[in-house]
Amino acid sequence: MRGEAIFNTVLFGLSLFLYYIAGTFKKFAPYAKLGPDFWPKGILLALIVLSGFLCGKSMVRMIKSERAGTGVEAHPGEKENPYRLFLVIGASFAYAFGMSGIGFLISTFLFQIVLLYLLKVKRPFSLLLVSLVNTTMLYALFIVVLNMLLPTGVGIFRSISLFFY
Repeated sequence: MRGEAIFNTVLFGLSLFLYYIAGTFKKFAPYAKLGPDFWPKGILLALIVLSGFLCGKSMVRMIKSERAGTGVEAHPGEKENPYRLFLVIGASFAYAFGMSGIGFLISTFLFQIVLLYLLKVKRPFSLLLVSLVNTTMLYALFIVVLNMLLPTGVGIFRSISLFFY
């Protein structure tokens, strides 16, 4: 538990330092609206907030366990299925490498269904609805707002992807 608190504190400090470094990036005239520091600062700001939250949470857990005299308490469900972490990592690799073959939209939708199932979301309606909403939001962000080109896939998957692009 102390190691978790130390890790979260180091992560928080490192994020603050990198946020400062991102602020020193030079601005270029064609990209003056967003600037080269926009994405690094946005990601680091989210990392600062989340690591600060985790740091506080681990400190509270450490204080509670010391007061109760129970020592280190395990996370709920930690010993339930130790292989679930490896399944999530495997699904993430399959998503990353399968995206070029079946395209961004279809692979994102399928990945989120698999991930939610591994996270023990049991209701099929919730699996499908959350995956569809997340895929739609990612489509809107990357393709509509940022105008990025994403993998379309090959064969029939390319045809399906091009229907939405």
